[in-house]
Amino acid sequence: MDWFNTSAGMASILGLFFCFLMWYFAYQSQKENRRADERLRQMLEGMQKTMEDGHKRLETIIVESHKRTQDIIAESNKRAQEMIEEGNKRMEKITEDGQKRTEQILSAMQSRWDISDEFNKRLLEKILDNVA
Repeated sequence: MDWFNTSAGMASILGLFFCFLMWYFAYQSQKENRRADERLRQMLEGMQKTMEDGHKRLETIIVESHKRTQDIIAESNKRAQEMIEEGNKRMEKITEDGQKRTEQILSAMQSRWDISDEFNKRLLEKILDNVA
């Protein structure tokens, strides 16, 4: 055990101690790296799950929004068609009423013309009788 007291022995012990420290720090570093890798992997899995959940929710929202939009469009088309049909019925009624009024006016004017023609005919006969 005298070799401990020699400088070579001390250097050997010191070298062994430094080797042990290097091994220990390397081991701890590897252990921390494994822990960090595991935490990173867990974070990535969590992010991936969150992204997948968000994607599913977004797809659901898009599908529901599309369905609501289609329902709104169908309802709007139905209402527009009903309004067009109602407008067409009103136009037909207005046209029929206009035709009836026109026929009434023409009938009244025809009877006035007939009366006027009869009056003119009698007046002409009286004038001709007076002249002859």
